[in-house]
Amino acid sequence: MSFPTVPLRRLFKVANGGTPTAAEENWGGDVPWATPVDLSGDDIEISTTHRCLTKAGALNGSRIVPAGSILLSTRAPIGYTALAGVPMAFNQGCRALLPTAEVDARFFRYQLEARKEDLQSLGMGTTFVELSSGGLAQVDVSAPEVEGQRRIADFLDLELERLDGVISARELQVEKLGELESSLISESMVPGGVGAPSGKFPWPWLPEDGGAPLVRLGYLCHVQGGVTVDASRAPSPEDVTRPYLRVANVKAGWLELDSVSEIRVPRSVAEGSTLRAGDVLMTEGGDIDKLGRGTMWNGELPGALHQNHVFVLRVDADRLDPQYLTLLTRSSHGRCYFEATGVKSTNLASTSSSKVRSFPVPLISLTEQKKVVAYVNSALEQVEELRVSLGRQIELLKERKRALITAAVTGQIDVTTARGADVS
Repeated sequence: MSFPTVPLRRLFKVANGGTPTAAEENWGGDVPWATPVDLSGDDIEISTTHRCLTKAGALNGSRIVPAGSILLSTRAPIGYTALAGVPMAFNQGCRALLPTAEVDARFFRYQLEARKEDLQSLGMGTTFVELSSGGLAQVDVSAPEVEGQRRIADFLDLELERLDGVISARELQVEKLGELESSLISESMVPGGVGAPSGKFPWPWLPEDGGAPLVRLGYLCHVQGGVTVDASRAPSPEDVTRPYLRVANVKAGWLELDSVSEIRVPRSVAEGSTLRAGDVLMTEGGDIDKLGRGTMWNGELPGALHQNHVFVLRVDADRLDPQYLTLLTRSSHGRCYFEATGVKSTNLASTSSSKVRSFPVPLISLTEQKKVVAYVNSALEQVEELRVSLGRQIELLKERKRALITAAVTGQIDVTTARGADVS
């Protein structure tokens, strides 16, 4: 079947929003004030927003639209939609659609969601791309009779709730895989540490009998210093240009190498800060939960140097396996140590080379270290396979949602006889 189409202006009035001045009397009231950020989630309807206006603020710099209005982001970016669950104001990055005829607003919100790419293509501007009120009002929309709109909206409400339930279940499984990964690493590296911590000074998170002597990391590796940028230094013909690994490139358990800078330094400086395959990298500062987490360098960029805020641990290969050390820093023992010894600020934390050297390593034989590494890596590969599989399922379910919305609002399926696919 096909539906008749009409310009949006035949069914809705397009209303513009705004932002009041920063005056105290305009803010902190009980009038929700929507921005594109508030519309960016998956909620069909919103009743709360990140910020609120007073009634004076709404009257002076914005406008209040009634519950049931359709809110649409028309810049940065174009295409987020939601129904207003309560009377609310909105900023200039959004427009509201106020029904001027008998319609089911849910149907048209679904239709606008399905038409996101079309709406984005209508955006104009140089500083930022925006969909104008006039451009939005001219958009042609499918307009079946009101009863048909309600049937389609009811169908989509039910089917999308079911699909969202399956997606949430898969996302919870992905979250649980993260917990399994953490527990697997921790119990393999320090058996008993997760379930039976001793509670005794100085390492209360370690088990009563760890089964292996604790050795300071400084006795097992050399900590190499990095390059400090000196913008005032005059270049020399003897300088060399090398890839330069910064804190931003060293992540929790992996390396971001798509945006590696280059640096020009004296050859002698380069020789003292060159990375070698097998080095373990740690960042000096960052989020507390990532502090001191090791990542191994496998020689991905020949001749690469590292920033002075990136610690490079070059292990004694006869006593310590670098992969064993990397996994150990990801265990609950490693996390507890660096979180307990890190210097914390409001949002960030930092450690030091002396604290890195003082990290207590449960030192088993090199042969046993390699066995543990092989076991953990094999188990982590299986966890990653499950994570990838769940990720594919989640993406397919989201594609199913998008296709179902498009098919329903354009009349490609008859919702009175349609049956949702079994995706559980």
